[in-house]
Amino acid sequence: MTIKQDDPRFWDVRTLERRLRKGQITKKDYEKHLKSLDDVEHKKAPIDLDAVDDDDEPDPGSNGVHSGD
Repeated sequence: MTIKQDDPRFWDVRTLERRLRKGQITKKDYEKHLKSLDDVEHKKAPIDLDAVDDDDEPDPGSNGVHSGD
């Protein structure tokens, strides 16, 4: 199945570099696509950075499996 440029999956960032390398799109095509996207800034949600842990490790007991004892 070939994905066409009008399919949002075509522009998936996980495959973008491969498409550029293979010549399926150009940087100019990509820039044009980015400019065509609607501005969705008004949909953003605030993030409380004070509530975010500094590490990527889950707290012991946070999933109900470990008691931390």
